[in-house]
Amino acid sequence: MRKSLLFVLLTCAACHSYDPAHPPRDPFSDEFRTYTGEQNWKTATGSFCRNVKGVPIYYTFPDRAYDVLGSVTIPEQDEEGLVRCALAHRADAVFIGNIEHETVGFKHDPGLVFGGPGWAVSAPGKDKAIERNSVTAYIIKFHEPKP
Repeated sequence: MRKSLLFVLLTCAACHSYDPAHPPRDPFSDEFRTYTGEQNWKTATGSFCRNVKGVPIYYTFPDRAYDVLGSVTIPEQDEEGLVRCALAHRADAVFIGNIEHETVGFKHDPGLVFGGPGWAVSAPGKDKAIERNSVTAYIIKFHEPKP
């Protein structure tokens, strides 16, 4: 009985793997901006790239010709979310175009205060920056090689 249940569960898991005909839902669909216009983007002779679940994420210009399908700006660097976004738009890769660190305010840390009856010692507090990070990524499709 347990073997049958395990077989059914494994079969269901295999059936729910990635299917190109039915890409995963784009987790950033509300933030995705489709690009329209000239497609003549800069390339490099070499690139820094990281593969996440089979999708390359470039941190410098890609090393071959590509078209930009669109861009997305997200609050933090979520590589797996960017991969799902790329697969949902049938893209080949992701190019990280910009990472911003912005100080949006300060929080006061009161420092250290301790003491006993009739005496107290304190260490001065300090302000800590509250930062907001955002990543702008371009969802790209490589040009087909010419025969």
